[in-house]
Amino acid sequence: TWKRIIGLGLIVYGFAFAVAGWWYIRNWILYGDPLAWREWQVHMARLVSIALGVLTLIGVWQVAKRLLANHLPLAIAVLGLAAFAPQFVYGSAIVNNDALASASATWTLYALLRLKDNMSVRWTIIVGLLLGVTLLSKIGMVAILPLPVLALLLSGGIGHKDTSLHQDAGQAARRTLGDWVSSWFRSRTWKRIIGLGLIVYGFAFAVAGWWYIRNWILYGDPLAWREWQV
Repeated sequence: TWKRIIGLGLIVYGFAFAVAGWWYIRNWILYGDPLAWREWQVHMARLVSIALGVLTLIGVWQVAKRLLANHLPLAIAVLGLAAFAPQFVYGSAIVNNDALASASATWTLYALLRLKDNMSVRWTIIVGLLLGVTLLSKIGMVAILPLPVLALLLSGGIGHKDTSLHQDAGQAARRTLGDWVSSWFRSRTWKRIIGLGLIVYGFAFAVAGWWYIRNWILYGDPLAWREWQV
């Protein structure tokens, strides 16, 4: 029996080697490793970039649908433009940090749109976390730092029943800019904006601050521009 088992086993593995052995021999010749683990790791990293590219497109669709709710064909066109941009397709198929930067920045923009319409602590925290991931993904993303402030200022007095901020059209037209600024500061809106802003940047700093502190300690520059350019 054992001789028959050995014979059949040799037949099985012989045919298996005849079919696939050339691939492992090739890997051994080219990479010195029949399994080519290092190359497989690169392929896995590329799959991560592809997944982040898909996540970016989902975010683009959500942003476009929110901004162009009454123009759905235009929103689809925006999605198509993003999906078939040559640089985006290329960047989503290689190992790089641009894929993460694109995905996190897109979803940060979506969260900011939600925060503009709903000044809730929940969306404030989400914006802070996404902003932190974006700042951690690429140094150049510091350019989006002012966006949360802009979103909070645009949201203004949503959810507040302050009569000084809600006048009829005729009376509003007669008011000067100084009157608007004065009434805004007399309201509680600015306090809420400052509070939510501190939450946003606090969470962003909790996620990404360590990296900029590290750069400051090592290079004397939190952005490490010189090293980044090299």
